[in-house]
Amino acid sequence: MPNVRSRRRALPRVAAHDREAADHYLARTLLTVEGRLQRLYTRRQMSDETRRIASVFAGTDPQVPLWDDYLQVAYLENARDGLLSALRDLQQRHRRQS
Repeated sequence: MPNVRSRRRALPRVAAHDREAADHYLARTLLTVEGRLQRLYTRRQMSDETRRIASVFAGTDPQVPLWDDYLQVAYLENARDGLLSALRDLQQRHRRQS
């Protein structure tokens, strides 16, 4: 099985405008996720204790109103972390290719 480096060398180089488009797309998506998170945060000012209680309720009783907000916030926070990581990795890769 070939190692990772040999596979990386075989990948085609991406044109600079395509790299910028990917960066722009990820950044725009990240802004959208951040906006949705801010709306959720301001709609329900959850303290840390409330979040912990909501997580317990979310795991035990899906009829609790905090269930939806808790799941949305958890999903969007995970999406934000993934987008930040992807954007960071993409920018590092572009610097190496330059």
